[in-house]
Amino acid sequence: MVKGILLILIAACCNMAEACTCGFLYLDTKAVRSAQQIFAFRVVSAQVKERVRDGVHHDEIIARIKIVSQVRGVSKHVSELSFSTQRCCGTRLDVGGYFMAFLPATGKRFAANNGNVVEINPFDLQNKQAKINAVLAGKLRFEDVFSQGDTDRTEQEPVPSPPCPLSKK
Repeated sequence: MVKGILLILIAACCNMAEACTCGFLYLDTKAVRSAQQIFAFRVVSAQVKERVRDGVHHDEIIARIKIVSQVRGVSKHVSELSFSTQRCCGTRLDVGGYFMAFLPATGKRFAANNGNVVEINPFDLQNKQAKINAVLAGKLRFEDVFSQGDTDRTEQEPVPSPPCPLSKK
């Protein structure tokens, strides 16, 4: 009986584990340097737009944003973004939060994800901008400016940390 319960628990846990393959690349030095528009923004409001595709409900979030600082390009026309809150490859952008966007040329709205947006501290904005300019100039890498924790904060389900290395004696 105990073995049967244990087998059911193991099977249930294995079914919960799914591999995610996202349709975007994650931010890195190359992505930052190739971005045509780089700007800091604040999420002002957000609303859920429900839709059904192939019989499955998919919620899309439409958020209004306010550009607070421009690093590269011209982005005054950008006033909205959309993002998914799906567990796999979903994005977390809280209303009131500040973020930095790294985009190709875009229209009024862009699709935000972990491949083009990272959360920032508004009290550290000038320092981050200076460091981003250093990345653009080839003096720093993206990883020197944003930690794994910075990029994980915008993920719905952050990637677990790698296991600790075994000590060699």
